[in-house]
Amino acid sequence: SDCEFRDNRVSGEMFFDTGGYGAGMYNGQNSNPTVARCEFTLNYADRGGGGGIFNDESHPIIVSCVFDNNYGYNGGGIYNWTYSDSLVIGIQWAHLYDAPEITEINRVPRPAL
Repeated sequence: SDCEFRDNRVSGEMFFDTGGYGAGMYNGQNSNPTVARCEFTLNYADRGGGGGIFNDESHPIIVSCVFDNNYGYNGGGIYNWTYSDSLVIGIQWAHLYDAPEITEINRVPRPAL
């Protein structure tokens, strides 16, 4: 909670290793974190996906986070891979580019304050 993931870069061969996935955060093998009030900014996954967050067999809960200017070959902001889904609540998206910012995700609207 309350973290900033900024200016991270991962590089690797797509589908052959994990080097190109999850520049900001990599969740693998049934990790199920709760990520709250964090900022993911200017993270870059050049060959894989998930410039901000990559999930592999994981189910994170992401609450009140900001995703700004992230890039991934697949899923610039959040990329859910095998057997993964993410619950997102109250997310802010900014500066979306060519790569999809969100891939295979369940969105829940921000509750009224």
